[in-house]
Amino acid sequence: MTSPVYVYVFTAVVIAFWAWRFLSRLRPSDASLEVAPLVQPYIPWPITVCRFLWDIQGFMRRCEMCYGPVFRFRLAGTTVVVVSHAEGISHILRDSQKCLSNALNQSILDTVGGVSPQPDIAAHSVLLGRLISLLKKTFATRNSNLFAAPFKQSLIHTLESFPCQGDVNRVSLAIFVGQCLYDSLCMSFAGPTFPTDTFAEFSSIDQYSVRFLMPFWTPPAKIFQARRSLKSKLGVFIERAAECPDAKDGCAFSGIEIAKMLRAQPNLSPSDEQGIFLGLMLAMHANTIRMVIWFMSYLLSDVDAMNRLREEIDHAVDVDFGSLESLLSAPPHRLDGEAFPLLNSGVKEVLRLCVAAVTVREVTKSSILQLGGNHFTFVQNGDYVIADGYGINANDRYFEQANTFRLDRFVLAKRGDLASEYLEPLSSFGGGAHMCKGRDFALYEMRLFVIICLRLFKLEGETSKGESTIGRTPEAVSLWPTPVFFPKETFVRILRRDVLE
Repeated sequence: MTSPVYVYVFTAVVIAFWAWRFLSRLRPSDASLEVAPLVQPYIPWPITVCRFLWDIQGFMRRCEMCYGPVFRFRLAGTTVVVVSHAEGISHILRDSQKCLSNALNQSILDTVGGVSPQPDIAAHSVLLGRLISLLKKTFATRNSNLFAAPFKQSLIHTLESFPCQGDVNRVSLAIFVGQCLYDSLCMSFAGPTFPTDTFAEFSSIDQYSVRFLMPFWTPPAKIFQARRSLKSKLGVFIERAAECPDAKDGCAFSGIEIAKMLRAQPNLSPSDEQGIFLGLMLAMHANTIRMVIWFMSYLLSDVDAMNRLREEIDHAVDVDFGSLESLLSAPPHRLDGEAFPLLNSGVKEVLRLCVAAVTVREVTKSSILQLGGNHFTFVQNGDYVIADGYGINANDRYFEQANTFRLDRFVLAKRGDLASEYLEPLSSFGGGAHMCKGRDFALYEMRLFVIICLRLFKLEGETSKGESTIGRTPEAVSLWPTPVFFPKETFVRILRRDVLE
């Protein structure tokens, strides 16, 4: 029986399509082309969107293997350029051609905070610029000790008074770290009138923040309820802050100055004021808290690493500073010195492994985007550029055993033992004009928390099943469909060392 003509035509089309798809992958892997290679999907863009959202890092790693460190793909009708080599990322962050915008990050924070679209976009941009300038002033190096002073006192007080110390009951590591850092930073940033009973609501919003951006897969109703509750408490704070006299110490309570600035805007509704403030809180807290939780999770799984770090901290406190009180009174930059090589190496290792160091920029004018060497590509207005630092940080070509946490990785680098071309990890703090304004203080937060915690307490970790965490590498939580870098639940017993000894 003779097959219909359309069967032959269909077969020919399928063969031609697969031949084109196969040949499109035969491209130079160094991506030294005038135009970055375009990822050719087996099925049109809706499937590409699903694959991207299902596993962002896995999708980009597979594309990098096929197309090299610079490639493009189409996402819902928009072209996205991905760059995952160090020199290209450096060019993107510097943005010497002034063709890339950081506005997407603020729009994400506004969406999570529940800020309605502003009719006067220019006025909204000016307001955000003023807020960022105030944050930059607050966290500037010359003011760091002024702002750090109340934070240090608040942190040690919060740690010493945290419930469940010495009790047989376990406490969640995420709650222990998150509550202490959240309360301490909020008190030093916004003053004693800030509602610190909002951590549970803030934490739930943070963990589901990605899903606020999903058009068809929004967070559960309880998360929206938590956001309404938190914004209501922020509204009370903003209203009280607007009535406060101007702060005499400049930076100590910058949160009050921000609240006044928001209240002075005639076109902002109370809900939008609260949403913008919530977005700033997410920017200040989310990554820092997450990184410290990861750091402590890794230490709880490796007793040897924790003991070595504790010995270093004890030696530095007793010999280099004389006492913990002297360390607390020292300027923040002292913790970045030679007294804490293991600690600073561990901080870099957490930055390398545990935060998605992905920077997204929107193209504001069509141009040739220079990526270093022979790497460049043409980008059009409305395209997006992803500087994929995680593609370097988790790559065995650059870091030996890239998926393994090594406390002393960046200490060994000084002796030339590190099999890596790049001795500094690329972090989520960004770079260039859009460098995170609180970068230095966030690193100081991490160091200070670990120092105080290991100096004062002995920590014993357990899984949710009551098993010891020793020898168990902490795993990441994934909130489908987008992976979230947050460790699975670990519980900890907190015992004071001075009592035990």
